[in-house]
Amino acid sequence: MKKSIFLILLFIGLPACENSYVIEQTIMDESSPILLNGEEFSLSDIPILSVRNFDSLLIIRLIDSKDVIQIYNNRTYEFLGKIGTMGQGPDEWDSPKISNQFVKDSSSIKLWIQDARKTEIRLVNITESLKQSKSVYEEKIQISPARGLTQQSLVLDQDKIIGSTGVEAYNRHRLLLYDTKSQSITKKVDNPPLIENTNKFAGSKVYILYFHFINIHPDGEKIVSAMNRFDLINIYDKDLNPLKEITFSKIEPQPIVSSESEPGKYYTDLYSDTKYIFGLTLNQAANKPNLSEAFIRVMNWNGEHVATFTMNDRVTSFTVDMEGGYIYGIDYSKDKFLRYSIKDKIPSDETKELP
Repeated sequence: MKKSIFLILLFIGLPACENSYVIEQTIMDESSPILLNGEEFSLSDIPILSVRNFDSLLIIRLIDSKDVIQIYNNRTYEFLGKIGTMGQGPDEWDSPKISNQFVKDSSSIKLWIQDARKTEIRLVNITESLKQSKSVYEEKIQISPARGLTQQSLVLDQDKIIGSTGVEAYNRHRLLLYDTKSQSITKKVDNPPLIENTNKFAGSKVYILYFHFINIHPDGEKIVSAMNRFDLINIYDKDLNPLKEITFSKIEPQPIVSSESEPGKYYTDLYSDTKYIFGLTLNQAANKPNLSEAFIRVMNWNGEHVATFTMNDRVTSFTVDMEGGYIYGIDYSKDKFLRYSIKDKIPSDETKELP
């Protein structure tokens, strides 16, 4: 079930061309979430920071490890090798951010990894790196430091990157389209005006309030963004034209009365594949008690709600293995790595596929 309403939010003092924000807000009904029971197991003695799944591989990033990523088989959990070394040398990684943007061809699996401090993105050939027992990088794209695309970046092609600005950016936007040849921003998507008085706070506070996660459809035609402090997911086309805005509760602008005020805690990680978008949310509204559970909402790329899972663990990072039928999650508060079976829990309704 869903209902759509139009909201027009007016703000005094903004230029005339920017004083209204018109959206079609689709409010989803998520009655009867499906409870998942986690099975704890270990891949490493070192706590896991993040996990990604693709094809037959589990890719993990460890806390306080010199390795950038470690690779495991997602059926046998056999350790296959490691890629990348932390450091400031030419081929080392200073501040790696592991994306969900994989590339697969007839001979290899590749992964785009961003180095925020070096303001570059590298295409890592995982298959060849494991074969040769050394890091094999096929492409490297340099981003002008002046553009501030240090939070997250997605590669459309060699000439175009979609990204979002980091904590140090002065002019903050939701998404930016960056041309690598001219090193210029060709399109901007503003943050939704959900907070009435952001001009009173430092840029670092605004960064936290509007923090979000982005993923790209494997065919490169659609982008999804999920906000951390608001119950809000947006789907765009590759030119950053809005396609759908999704929430599970009515959103209205609100004042933030002090630097300690928080609007809520929602999406903490995002995963997507060819059919589905999975958003991990704490679903914690402002002034709501700190809960010990987490939810994963599943939608298709048309923005239709498919299922909602709930877990009695405070999972804040996850990945999905649809073929194997598992969600893998990390509960940082208890240093636990967990596996949840989702076999036969997501409808195989053909109407849910992309048109």
